[in-house]
Amino acid sequence: MKLIENRLYLEFADVLEAGISEDAVKKAKQRNSSSWEIINDPADRRKLLIGFDALKDEYKQQVELRFGNPYEYMAKQPIKALVAKDYKAEQFYRTRLLELKVEDAKLPGYVAQYTTAASWLNMLNKTGGDLQYIRKILNLSVEKFYLNAIDIIRTDKIDLPTSYRRLTEKMRQYKAEGYECIIDKKFGNKNSAKLGKSEEGFDEELYNKQVAIIRAASSKHQNFDAAQITRMVNLLFEKNNWPVISHATVANIIKENRHLTTAGARGKRVYESSLSMQVMRKAPDHALEFCTLDGWTVELLYQDEAGYHNRLVMVVVLDACCKYPIGYAIGDRENAELIKQANRNAIIHLQQLFGNTYRPLQLQSDHYAMKTLTPFYEAIAKLHTPAAVGNAKAKVAVYDINGFVAGVVLFYKHSLSHHAVRWAAVHPNHKSLGHGTGAGIGKALLNFVEQQPPRKLVLQ
Repeated sequence: MKLIENRLYLEFADVLEAGISEDAVKKAKQRNSSSWEIINDPADRRKLLIGFDALKDEYKQQVELRFGNPYEYMAKQPIKALVAKDYKAEQFYRTRLLELKVEDAKLPGYVAQYTTAASWLNMLNKTGGDLQYIRKILNLSVEKFYLNAIDIIRTDKIDLPTSYRRLTEKMRQYKAEGYECIIDKKFGNKNSAKLGKSEEGFDEELYNKQVAIIRAASSKHQNFDAAQITRMVNLLFEKNNWPVISHATVANIIKENRHLTTAGARGKRVYESSLSMQVMRKAPDHALEFCTLDGWTVELLYQDEAGYHNRLVMVVVLDACCKYPIGYAIGDRENAELIKQANRNAIIHLQQLFGNTYRPLQLQSDHYAMKTLTPFYEAIAKLHTPAAVGNAKAKVAVYDINGFVAGVVLFYKHSLSHHAVRWAAVHPNHKSLGHGTGAGIGKALLNFVEQQPPRKLVLQ
């Protein structure tokens, strides 16, 4: 807001803050509306100023709801003019909040909020004790000075108390503790944390020691959860006269140190598949550039003559460029011969598609029967690259097609056992399973594969 020749004008930002739309101001400027008084700011002609007195009553009401009486608000501007931005505080809060792991998207807002609060406390501590300046320069009593300052704090939503007693307490605390006391405790203010808390305040060495204890417990092969670890470490904390900690605190420590504890708690395979460096891949652009194969134990149960439940196995050879199954074989169990049948089926199907014999540029498989099958793989593909042992992500395309068959095609079959027999939470009634036959289930799989529509494959 500005006073020009005893007339009150609102800045563009004030109008928007009061809830008047930007579009309304711009259209009024374009139409040169008589119900708006819009001028260029004499101090900076790039900016617009909107006359308050010329506004419609509804717009005036919006301004007064946000700022109170705008003339009284302007009368308090000499106090606002005393506040100088504290650039050291801005740098401190940016660094400190990064240390406390505040989200990047929220960081600028909190830095500005705390910097403004620190700048006001600087002004209040400097000016609030100078009675002569308040009376002679500002022409205010000390009481009126603080009342006006609190009104501005409330109106401008500054992160400071809005009662005189609590505001003066904050001023004294700021004088004693500095910038740190303004940071909200929800960001892990070390002075209020139980981890690392000693008689002298926060002790970083003690903090690291206590975190190491939690980390050691969460690395155990028993794979303890946060509640179990909390009970164990609190016994040790009590013996050492340390404050006991909550389940939530332990859960946060575990989450922050997953990269150090997962290998011990859940094994090397889980660590490598979820936390270690991942190599990102994309599907190839052309057919036969990259093919992958894997066996799948189909989740359809049937009983043999002895009454035991069994499941068939389907080996699929997939072209990764469009996830098209170029070959398959179905059998009682996975073995080297079944894998060879699936690859022979793929070569025959490629002859049917292209009218000639082609082989894949690269074929990826797991390590099943590797010594027996390596010469065979090298004969049918230019390159054979076995996936790393335990690396399920290497065959994601095969898993996708298997999941599609199980979830869409076979979902309504009577003897479907769902994704894995041991997943009890999603099981159907197991007493009703197993009444099909191996031949019938094999026929269902065969019908699905044979009915797949041909895909558009482009050889380069």
